[in-house]
Amino acid sequence: MDYAEEQAQEREALAAIFLDDYTPLSDDGRRLQLALSHPAAGVSAKLIVTLPPTYPEASPTVSLHPGSGLTAPRRAALLGALEAEAAAQAGMPSIFGLHTFAMEWVQANVAGGEESEEEDVGGAGAELADAAAAAAAGASAGAGEAKLTGRQLFELNKAVVVEEDSESFWEAEADAELAAG
Repeated sequence: MDYAEEQAQEREALAAIFLDDYTPLSDDGRRLQLALSHPAAGVSAKLIVTLPPTYPEASPTVSLHPGSGLTAPRRAALLGALEAEAAAQAGMPSIFGLHTFAMEWVQANVAGGEESEEEDVGGAGAELADAAAAAAAGASAGAGEAKLTGRQLFELNKAVVVEEDSESFWEAEADAELAAG
């Protein structure tokens, strides 16, 4: 695997996608900055990514340059979530995915969040925790299954297992339309 070539191709793609929001920070291109801007949430920060020589096989190091709209606890929570996401994406180009993850985190935890600074800054709100507890209690009691939404499962970082031979919603809908037509 030619790490330098893969890194160069990813940097070229990032420069084309992010335009002025992409800034190389080192001559060798292994340290770069992407703007994190979410006007609705009032968040403006910089995602700093440092690529190890064996990236994308090894995960990059991420840091946040504070801007506005992120308090210290939220910035720490976002950085922790980004580090975990970077580790989870090791083995594949992930810089665009890390930026997307950060923007979605800001949307869920700052823009859409109603919690105060002392409340859940890590992600899943009290309602989500209550729903998870209800689902667990319902499943263990066997009295009926309480189901979480896909978003709730995502925020709880739970995988949804779909059987390999199961039919997707779209395939079933297409089959129904053909049968009716």
